[in-house]
This record gives sequence, structure tokens and C-alpha cells, in this order.
Amino acid sequence: MAASFYIDERPKRIVVLGDTHGDFGLLMLLLKDCAKVVDQKGRWRNGNKTYVVLVGDTVDRKRPGVPSGGEVPGEELFMHLYLNYLQKESRAHGGRVLKLLGNHEEMNMMGDYTFATKMGKELRKVVPLKPGSAFARLLYSPRDTYAFAQLGPYFFVHGGLGGMNANDIVRLSEANPAVKNWFRNGLRGGRRGATTIDVVSRMLWDRDYTTARHCNAGHLQKVFDAIGRLHGGETPSMVLSGHSVTVHNSAPDSRAFTEVLSEDGDTVVLGLSKMINGSRRGMGINLSCDGRVARLDNGASRAMGHDTSRGRLPQVLVIENMRHMHVVRHKRGLLHQTSRCLAPG
Repeated sequence: MAASFYIDERPKRIVVLGDTHGDFGLLMLLLKDCAKVVDQKGRWRNGNKTYVVLVGDTVDRKRPGVPSGGEVPGEELFMHLYLNYLQKESRAHGGRVLKLLGNHEEMNMMGDYTFATKMGKELRKVVPLKPGSAFARLLYSPRDTYAFAQLGPYFFVHGGLGGMNANDIVRLSEANPAVKNWFRNGLRGGRRGATTIDVVSRMLWDRDYTTARHCNAGHLQKVFDAIGRLHGGETPSMVLSGHSVTVHNSAPDSRAFTEVLSEDGDTVVLGLSKMINGSRRGMGINLSCDGRVARLDNGASRAMGHDTSRGRLPQVLVIENMRHMHVVRHKRGLLHQTSRCLAPG
């Protein structure tokens, strides 16, 4: 079986979004102002060939003791209706919108609604989010949804690749079809399918390379090499992940995007710092593990509260020509606006 996660394409521009956690307003701010791939009415911009990647955790807008604010009824459902619309529209212009799964999507499939808001739980009573349901099929759309994916040298996964062994890597070739069958049809595919889904689950929950103080770069390189041999395409050289709010990260080799390259009325473009930032907190999107890991989850969703410090402001990672990286960060963020104010016109 061909490796279903390997996308043999090399777009000139990739925009990567961290965890949005059911915050439709955040999603629109990122797409309109930071990524600039949709217009003020939420339509894909004419001729825009950008590939947008969401690294998972698009659901669950609640954290214990944290007021999320700005929520509207059915927000998570509308968010995926809109993303699926963009998947179709972007392809018509030569772009793509790739949705990845996170551990919170998996939790919902297992019936764990711990992090759903009161509105979210009411929504799930009317439109259940469980294997084979209409909501699950919407979330795992037929095209351009993955448990994980590789594009050029970049391996996108919500969690990480820590602890992967040879048997796990072999199962990656069949992982996306197995997870898709579980989400869309409610079938786990017997013992083999269940074992494959378990491998994916560990990847979605993994934090070895996003919070560990010392990255095992040697093991990660061996995993990269094995993945390259599996699909016969380009060997990955970087993991891009969410899952770990970067304000809590303290890896000693972290490098942040702090060099101001340009700015306009709403956003500032930041280049990678030449200095190692160490245990500095609140740095936003950053690199670690000697540049092998990009950490995308900066806690911008209002599920995490209303922290407007620089590291928590809405931001995206942009990759130009499969090589050059910069961050586009919003200057003000969402403040106390409702998602309805920022929804497509």
C-alpha cells in the first residue's frame, strides 16, 4: 500500500496554523489577516495557491476555570462546514487546505467531552460527535483530511514522533485509511486496524519533542530516515506540531521568531532570532531540537483565556519555497470580540 500520508507536491507557500480549539473567530483572524488567503467575506482569494495546514485540535473550547468568551452556538460545527468549503474553493485556485487530527478529536471519538463547553455539549446532544456520525464525517472530510501528513521535507503531526519504533513506522502507510474508516464509518478494522489506530493515538498525544528539555536528535533522525524509506520520497527533516502550549515550553535550545522584518496595520512579520532563547516563556511559535521541531501551539484560542501578551497573540508560520520561514503575528488579537463578528460575511 502506498504511504497515504505522503503528499508529493512542493507548493511555493505553506501556512501552518496551531491549535484553534473551536474558536471560529481565531480561525478567521488567522486566515484573513495573518495568512491573507481569504478576503473580508471569507472567500478564498482569487489565484491564491497557498497550502494551509491545520495541525489538529480544532474542537473543545473549554479549560477548567478559564472563561473562553465570545462563543456562539454550534461554533465547532460551523467551523468545519467552513473549512470543508475552503478545501473545495482552494483547490479551484491551485491551493489546498489540509486538516489534521489532534488528541481532542480522538477524545471526542471515544466519548470524552470533558473539554467541550456547555454550548458544545448541547451541540453534541443534537449532532453527536462519535464514530460514523454526520459530525464525525464532517470533521474528517473525504478529501484533504489526515491523521498526519508529509509535504516536502516537513512532517505535520499534532503531537510528535517520540518513542516510534520500526513496527510503528511500518504501520504509518495504512494509518490514514484506518483512521478515516473509524471516523467516517465507525469501523476500527479488526485487530490490525485497532493496532494501527493505537499507533496514531500515541503520535497525537506525544510531547517528547515539544516539551522535553533535551531532544533525542539521533532517534528523531533515525525515524526521519525510516519514514523516507517507507514511502520512497523525500526524507523529512522537520516535525511541525501543536499540542503543547508554547508558553509552558522550556527547552534550552528554543529559538523564537523575534526579528521584525516588516509590518502593516494589523500584523508584523517576524524572522527567526539569531540567538538561542533558552527557557524564555511566552515566545510564541518557535523551533527546538536543533531546528528539527517547530512548535505551533501558542495558546491563542480563547479556550485558553484572554492573555494578550505577545507570545499568545494570533500567529501563523509561513514557509516560502519549501525553505524560508517566518511568522506573521497579529498586533491586537481577538480581545473580547465574538466569533460571530469575525465569521465569513
